[in-house]
Amino acid sequence: MDLSLVLVFVFVFLVSIWFTRKRQNLPPGPRTVPWLGSIGLMQKLRKSKKRPHEVFFEESKRYGDIWCFFIGKQPYIVLNGYDIIHEAIVKKAQCFSGRPIFGNRPLPFRKFPGAEGILTNPHFGPGWRELRRFTLQALRDFGVGKTSIEEKVAAEVDELTRVIQGWEGRPGKLNPELQNVVANVILGIVFGKRYDYDDPEFADVQQLTNTVVSGSGPISTTNVFPRFIARLFNKKEDVIMNKRREAFQQMGDYIMSQIKEHESSFDENSIRDFVDIYLRSQKHGSEDERKHITMGNMFRVIFDLFLAGSETTYATLDWAFLQMIRNPEVQTRCQEEIAQVIGERAVKYADKDKLTYVNATIMEIHRMGNIVPLNVAHRATEAATLGCYDIPKNAIILPSIYSASMDSRKWSQPETFNPDRFLSENKKLQKEDSLIPFSVGPRTCLGEPLARMELFLVFTNLLQRFTFSPERQGALPSLEARPNQITNMPSAYSLVARPRS
Repeated sequence: MDLSLVLVFVFVFLVSIWFTRKRQNLPPGPRTVPWLGSIGLMQKLRKSKKRPHEVFFEESKRYGDIWCFFIGKQPYIVLNGYDIIHEAIVKKAQCFSGRPIFGNRPLPFRKFPGAEGILTNPHFGPGWRELRRFTLQALRDFGVGKTSIEEKVAAEVDELTRVIQGWEGRPGKLNPELQNVVANVILGIVFGKRYDYDDPEFADVQQLTNTVVSGSGPISTTNVFPRFIARLFNKKEDVIMNKRREAFQQMGDYIMSQIKEHESSFDENSIRDFVDIYLRSQKHGSEDERKHITMGNMFRVIFDLFLAGSETTYATLDWAFLQMIRNPEVQTRCQEEIAQVIGERAVKYADKDKLTYVNATIMEIHRMGNIVPLNVAHRATEAATLGCYDIPKNAIILPSIYSASMDSRKWSQPETFNPDRFLSENKKLQKEDSLIPFSVGPRTCLGEPLARMELFLVFTNLLQRFTFSPERQGALPSLEARPNQITNMPSAYSLVARPRS
């Protein structure tokens, strides 16, 4: 074929794509190559030392609060700032509350066709609502927000206290111990069990959880392209995805073994945990419950609870103590308030409203930590408008929680850690709508009540018992997050914990 004819064909094809996009009135964004997508942006993400949410935040300064990019033919809509996020997933929740549908589902999930769980369920309908209602009720029945769960958290804080005391003033890493605390609480709720912190099986479960939440999440090329093409874009991401697939399989095997064990020892007169509540519903639940509360859905829900209820909470606590050693004046003010209001007894969850400055500090930890900086991706379940743009059906929506937390239009000096921003002139705690660590709308985090309780109890009781400082005076650990992680986790650091009298 004549070369000039080929060039004309390519030119006409590219122009037609360009005009088609213009006619669709999509949000602005980086240049797109037909069938391949925004390869310039993908290369920038791969080569940049910054995390994806930071790159997207910079791009928003160029394109605006709503902008668009493509991976292959799949459009991604990035939402920046609280106002547009609220418009999309609160005011227009019916249009933007789906979840992405990717073809490469983890192997354990394929064993249960039709089972979608809650966290990543692509649908936003009666089945999802019934499953979410049942799960929330089961968690409340078992004690989330009640004394029984508080006692579990308190027991883990006491165990963590013994571990820290064993350091005897030497530097130690708090991160793995915080993960032990949070994981044991979740395991107690779901399976009615706890592990000793040095149990090898416990370490394996922790490692599997960490691996499952690694990688680029919904913006990975492995979600859109066949594997051999995805490798051309990012070979490292392909390696991570292989590890994730193996971890999903092993995690699935572990969960199923626990469910099978419960089935063999189930006693409806002695409900031990979340799995038993599910088994009871199979025997005595309503017809609607038995229709939606299936083995597959319970398997998926337990997966959701592990991922949403452990990784995010201990990551927030990790940021909390990192900020305390970087901001000793804040730590001192928190300790003084606890001493003045509570005294020497252990802090209870009922004390929460009495500790104004502590609450302001936790709010600032949420704002700066940005544990899930790009939220869990949403999907447009129908064609809709957002702002002045047309959003096509099945577009993936990325609400940037990071942008809402770091928006200079909403926050004064957003890069500075300052709990006083949440206090009024008369030192009363004041709510800020732009602080949305658990997201907003119908898809708000399922584990929020439990997470808030754990964060408050662990943070306050450890500050009451110890003063935390850097491993070496004058050498503050970095605020850089770990690479290749979906959640925003601090890089590893050590600290010194000195007992308080």
